[in-house]
Amino acid sequence: MNKIILIVFLATGAFVSCKHKHPEPSKTLKKAYAIQQNALEVDKKIQSILSASDSLNQLYAGKRNSLIENMVEIPGMDHDHSNCSHDHKPPTIGVSDEDMLKVQQEWSDSIQSLLKVLN
Repeated sequence: MNKIILIVFLATGAFVSCKHKHPEPSKTLKKAYAIQQNALEVDKKIQSILSASDSLNQLYAGKRNSLIENMVEIPGMDHDHSNCSHDHKPPTIGVSDEDMLKVQQEWSDSIQSLLKVLN
């Protein structure tokens, strides 16, 4: 009986956990998000290359992991949590939308650079 109460409690909490409306992200943040998503697609190619070669994996897995761990989440944008290893606490500092765009572009450039090295 206690298990049923716990399940109902957890399900209710999940159902009502985020009912408030978030403001619509700016065009700049949407562009930053598109850059981030593109870089994550490039990372899938990198993962495929590394998984196919033990020697490349030994040389570049640390670099790839560091890049992924240092990805900066864009406030208000959904993302995949399936392989999530980063912190989900609310940010303690504010970054302008333009600076977030620059951050995402730099991060994407780093991911693209790694792919070029591997090809």
